[in-house]
Amino acid sequence: MNTNIETQTRLEDCRKTILPDFINICEFREQISKMWDEKIIIQYEVNNHQGKKELPTLSIDLVIKAGNILATELVKLRMSNITILDIIAGNCAGSRVLLNIIKNYDLKKLIIKKWISTDIIDYKKTIKDKNHEFYKLNGLNSVENFGNQSDLLLLMCPPPNYVIQDNLINPMSLCDYYSIVDFIKMNKSKNKLIVFISELGASSGTIGMYHFMMTNKDIELTHREMIITSYQFGLIEIEIFIFKIL
Repeated sequence: MNTNIETQTRLEDCRKTILPDFINICEFREQISKMWDEKIIIQYEVNNHQGKKELPTLSIDLVIKAGNILATELVKLRMSNITILDIIAGNCAGSRVLLNIIKNYDLKKLIIKKWISTDIIDYKKTIKDKNHEFYKLNGLNSVENFGNQSDLLLLMCPPPNYVIQDNLINPMSLCDYYSIVDFIKMNKSKNKLIVFISELGASSGTIGMYHFMMTNKDIELTHREMIITSYQFGLIEIEIFIFKIL
């Protein structure tokens, strides 16, 4: 079969995938969250090259493009003096580029009060901006600690994972799901945002997240824009999704 057709089918299949019902059982949530340990996760992490080179997962030009799109939409929404919670942020290289683009986009209309990056793995990183902070936390604990004070929850290129892999629970999965569920729950009717950058629920994030986000009645998709369509390794669609909590 043609590789492009195969990967297009992959993308379509990922977007149709529904998250299993058992993930909402309290006991399962508690069980998998205990598996989010740095020593376990680092064995599964597909972006461990970040530990050697301070480079973002996406190329810098794509991060810049995403930053300009996001800044434009934030200005349209009249959001200013905002705090951004950036979970599963890896070595924060992409975070630094985004922060730079957004804070310099419109100095009068768009002010970044604080940019909080978190990751369960403490990669080598350089953080120079006085408004940029890093905490060694998983996504769920990040939302628990900073969700109320944050105006925007950002996920950029979280690792791709199935909930069940090789007949076992994948410890890399569902951190994005539970973090978003909790962020929505604590911020209803506050016009806060959830932003996802990359291939939602396919090559980025838990498989099933695309369907969950696009059918969730507690949020509204306010903007979706293609950043790049690539056929370098088969069809890949890097997009930015901006959701508003209702």
